[in-house]
Amino acid sequence: MKRLETIVTLAQAPTDVEFTCPYCESNISEDFEDFLDDQGLSWSDFPDWEYDPIKCPFCENEIEVSYEFD
Repeated sequence: MKRLETIVTLAQAPTDVEFTCPYCESNISEDFEDFLDDQGLSWSDFPDWEYDPIKCPFCENEIEVSYEFD
């Protein structure tokens, strides 16, 4: 019997987030779980994040964001 092949994609939750505030220009590096808690986000709601602004932890201005995975 011939073996069939498939591709298995492993998904891993991020461990930290990094961004630069466009207002105060602070470089922010934060634990991913802390980021979710601070921003009132949930990993299960990820597709909806694109529409929710986040707040800078330093100047507290709202920032429009897009996400990318490294």
